[in-house]
Amino acid sequence: IYTFKPDFTKAEVNELIDWFEKRMDQLPEEMQINKSSYTKNLRFTVAKLISMLKDRDVTVTLCGYIAHLALIKERLIRDGME
Repeated sequence: IYTFKPDFTKAEVNELIDWFEKRMDQLPEEMQINKSSYTKNLRFTVAKLISMLKDRDVTVTLCGYIAHLALIKERLIRDGME
């Protein structure tokens, strides 16, 4: 289960973005991310989160977006995506 991390390095963010960009066409249509978060269009959600993070300095303000993307990645891996 994902635990919120209050700080990320730029390298971690770039690695996360790269992971999703390589798998964007493999993402399921929808996803129950956690008990309180559901998306009907996962590709759109991931693309918007990436657009918030790409080419920006990592700040505390962006950690929520990063954490949400990391949680989605964790769920996808749990469901069998490599």
